[in-house]
Amino acid sequence: MKSTTNALLSPTHREKLSFINCDMFSAQFLIALPTSTGILPNKVLLEMFPLHIGLPSPAMRPFVDEPHYIGHHSQEVDEFGDSVARAMLAGGDFIRSHGEMQTLMNDIFKKAGFVTTLEAANMFHGKVPNNILKEYVRKFRHKDAVIPDILIHNYSPDVNASGASTMQAIFDVKTIRVDKPNAATGQGVMYKTTPQAFEKPATEIKTNDTRKQYSTDASKLDGNIGKPGNPNPFTNALNSFHSGGVHPLVFGAFGETT
Repeated sequence: MKSTTNALLSPTHREKLSFINCDMFSAQFLIALPTSTGILPNKVLLEMFPLHIGLPSPAMRPFVDEPHYIGHHSQEVDEFGDSVARAMLAGGDFIRSHGEMQTLMNDIFKKAGFVTTLEAANMFHGKVPNNILKEYVRKFRHKDAVIPDILIHNYSPDVNASGASTMQAIFDVKTIRVDKPNAATGQGVMYKTTPQAFEKPATEIKTNDTRKQYSTDASKLDGNIGKPGNPNPFTNALNSFHSGGVHPLVFGAFGETT
């Protein structure tokens, strides 16, 4: 009887994930309770509390007693609503949560007075010699090229600005899916309940990985297209952006962010 009681009281894997990864941003709904101005509608509030403490979604209850499917790849609806929130919609491989956050952050930047470009395919223009840039455009198709989610053209300068009043900055939006299994562990990608997870939340790990990926991509381009006398044109170009690389904007499944 005692072991059964302890098992019932022990936190579930989902509750552990929520506890480890929730932060001050994911708890903002607590200070935006429903009011006459409609800051937070009742239906949204009913979903936020279970999400914050790792419980199943009330909206998913009618759909989990028997299999229901959603999205371009027919993902099965789960009790937490993870597959619904991140379904790939019919009409193309468009991941909704990523697109929503990309558009939201771009709007915030524009309202703050920044000049932005979404998915700038020409981010190396003017930073890489023309002969190398032409070869880059010729060799690499759109899906293989280095294309940031948001490029800001008039960001505040740092030491890489060389005296200019503004400079370009790269922002890349990353969303962390708790419903996507990891082949090695069978658990959600980036979400772990090991002791180390308390020291490094999923958003921090994803931020570091994104910075490393941009550096790796630039190095690969240097190896493929670099010329004698200019062996590292893309790495040098990446270093000329604000902070010498990318600013990752990481959003997790529990509302946490960088």
